[in-house]
Amino acid sequence: MWYILTVLILSFTGCQSQEEISVSTSAQRIVSITPANTEILFALGLDNEIVGVTTYCNYPVQALSKEKVGDFSNPNLEKIISLKPDIIFGAGYEQSSIMKKLKALNLTVYEVNPNNIAELYSTIRYMGEITKKSREAEELVKSMQERVRTIENKVKAVGRKARIFIEINSKPLMTASNGSFINEIISIAGENMAVNLPRAFCQISEEYVIQKNPDVIILTSYISRDKFLEEHNLMDTNAVRNNRVYDDINPDILVRSSPRLVDGLEAVFERCYEKK
Repeated sequence: MWYILTVLILSFTGCQSQEEISVSTSAQRIVSITPANTEILFALGLDNEIVGVTTYCNYPVQALSKEKVGDFSNPNLEKIISLKPDIIFGAGYEQSSIMKKLKALNLTVYEVNPNNIAELYSTIRYMGEITKKSREAEELVKSMQERVRTIENKVKAVGRKARIFIEINSKPLMTASNGSFINEIISIAGENMAVNLPRAFCQISEEYVIQKNPDVIILTSYISRDKFLEEHNLMDTNAVRNNRVYDDINPDILVRSSPRLVDGLEAVFERCYEKK
C-alpha cells in the first residue's frame, strides 16, 4: 500500500519534464526505473531494447524476466551502470538523487512526470521520439484517445453520471480529489463525490461518505469488500444498499501514468453502469 500511495502523491505534485532529445544511432539499451515508464516502453514494442527494470515493474509479463535494478525509491546505481544503458528513463521527486548521480556520470537520462491524461499522451510521443518509435507512439495515443471518446459517448448515452467514491486507503479512510489522475478517470466515467476537497488526496470520515451518498464504491487498497464493510458503517449509502461495492479492479491501472489508465477508465465505467 505504501508504494501505491507514493505513486499517487507523485502523480499530482509536479509536471512533465522533457529534456532535449539526443539519441545515438546505435542500438539502444534501455533501463527504466519506474513501472509506468516500463509499461510505456513495452507498449511501444521495445522488449528487446529493455535491459533493466525495477522490482515494481510487473507488467507486462515480459518485464518480470528483465534484470532488476532495485526498487522505485532506491535504484541500485552500480547495477544500472553494469547494464551499460544507452538511455535511462526515470522520474523526479523521490528519484531525484539517483537521477542526479546518473547524469553526473554523463549517462543519457530522461525524466518524465505526466500530471494528467493530456500530458501522458505527450509523454508517450516524447518517449517514442527518443526511442525511434514515433509511429508506434502516435498509433498508441490515437488508440487511447479513441477508447476515451468511446467511454465519454457511452456515459452521455446513459444520460446520468454515477456518483463514485474511490477508496485509496481504509485506515485511515482516504480518497482522491481534484488534481489527481484518479479524479480525472473518475470524472470521465462518472462524478467523483470528493471532487471539491482541498487536496488531491485527503483523509475523510464515514459521515462524509454517508452525506455524499455514492452510488458506487471502488476499493483500490487491496482490501476485500467484506473487510472494508466490516471496518466502516456505510449501510446508509446507495452503493452498499444496492451491492455496488467493488474490490476487483487492479489498482495499477488506476494509479500508474501508463497506457493502462484507459483500461482503468473502462473498468470503472463497467462497474458503474454494466456490472451488477
